[in-house]
Amino acid sequence: EENIKNGRINDSFSSEISLEEDHGEVFIGGESRDPEMVLNLIEEYVEHIKTDKEFFSKMESDLKRIKKAMTGKFVNIFNSVDRIGVSTTGLLLHGEDLFSYVEKIKNISINDVETKFYEIFSKDRSTKVTIK
Repeated sequence: EENIKNGRINDSFSSEISLEEDHGEVFIGGESRDPEMVLNLIEEYVEHIKTDKEFFSKMESDLKRIKKAMTGKFVNIFNSVDRIGVSTTGLLLHGEDLFSYVEKIKNISINDVETKFYEIFSKDRSTKVTIK
């Protein structure tokens, strides 16, 4: 919010994550008049998280809220036969079943999130693309 208010980025800024068994991606993007500065801000924030030993323990309530939102989003797939089919097929291809998904979400701990964060946000695994 602070970066939107001071004009560093606009409201097009967003992120997306995809995690599979053998690979994953995190996309962070948006529009800025100074994309290099924004890249530096993102890197500084990631480094701040890595050095703040209390960061993840302070996020426990956020994790609970996110897990509830993920569960709600999952339940909404049952409003569409097409979405049930697509979701079931995707899970079956990964050796999962539709009804184990909610249980897996419930079992995610803040330690799991912290471990994945350090795995994902490593400089040797990152790529930066700037379109001017």
